[in-house]
Amino acid sequence: MLNLTQIKREGNFHPLLTDISDYFGTELYLADDVADYELSRDALRPPWFKHHPFTTGAYYARILIYNVGIDALELDGKLVTDAVEVHDGSASILAHWIDEPSLYPAYENYCELLESSVLKEQDWVYRLVMRHSYDGTLAFISRITKDKFTRKKNVDDSLPDRIHALLPEIEPLPQPSF
Repeated sequence: MLNLTQIKREGNFHPLLTDISDYFGTELYLADDVADYELSRDALRPPWFKHHPFTTGAYYARILIYNVGIDALELDGKLVTDAVEVHDGSASILAHWIDEPSLYPAYENYCELLESSVLKEQDWVYRLVMRHSYDGTLAFISRITKDKFTRKKNVDDSLPDRIHALLPEIEPLPQPSF
């Protein structure tokens, strides 16, 4: 796995305020696939400078994985709402999908995504962001991006009409001429 935060820290292409936030924030890793995360997760540790009480970086890291499947779990015929199976062609893992109140809450509610048909019980997502707890072995799903591109909205008005609607109506004021 690539530590994207470490690569950013070592490069000299970001401003000082961003640099300071990298020292207090969480580490961001990019995993090639689920098997890469599974092999590397036991070796993940926070950097030495993040061991202080003013940061969340000492508790968890963020993991990015692209093009993975998310399958719902069933127990005795009932849908399990706080865990899913994350998989691709390389491996599969069990991940928590927990809402508030939780130490690592997800941004979207899993049941609401299923009910609104954004996700299906067996679906593929473009990007998955997980929180990996340094103390435990389970991952916590933080955010998903279903598609790579956003859908175009159906617009009835033409582009000039939409631009004209954004401009305020200003009446010309008479100006004295000398």
